[in-house]
Parts: sequence; C-alpha cells; structure tokens
Amino acid sequence: MGKLPAFTRAVPDDAERFRSMSREERLALFFELCDLTDSIVNNRPEPGRLREPNLRSAEADALWRRLMAATRG
Repeated sequence: MGKLPAFTRAVPDDAERFRSMSREERLALFFELCDLTDSIVNNRPEPGRLREPNLRSAEADALWRRLMAATRG
C-alpha cells in the first residue's frame, strides 16, 4: 500500500481540536466557514449560475430512478 496523503495524518489531531471546542467556538468557526464559502462563490465568474436548476438528461433521470428503485428494494 502507498504512502498516505499528509492530510490523513492530521485527522486525529483535528478531531480532538474540534471535540475540545466550546459550542461558541464551533459556532464561530461555522460562521467563518460560511463567510469563506460566500466569498468563494461570489468571486466566481458567474456566481448566479450555481443557483440555477441543474436539469438532468432523460437518460440520467432514468438511471437515477433505476438506482433508487434498486436501493429501496
């Protein structure tokens, strides 16, 4: 098996850091991430396109329905 990516080694440390945060700290981090996401979206060439409906082709819709039917039994 190959070498693991660097970020996988940090997961236990990150998990402990988040586990030890207070509710207020986690909420502040959540809002910071929301602001970051907004800045990324708003700096895209056409930010409004992300909110437009993404219609599937008839073939993709049929495949999705088959997969959902198979999942449900």
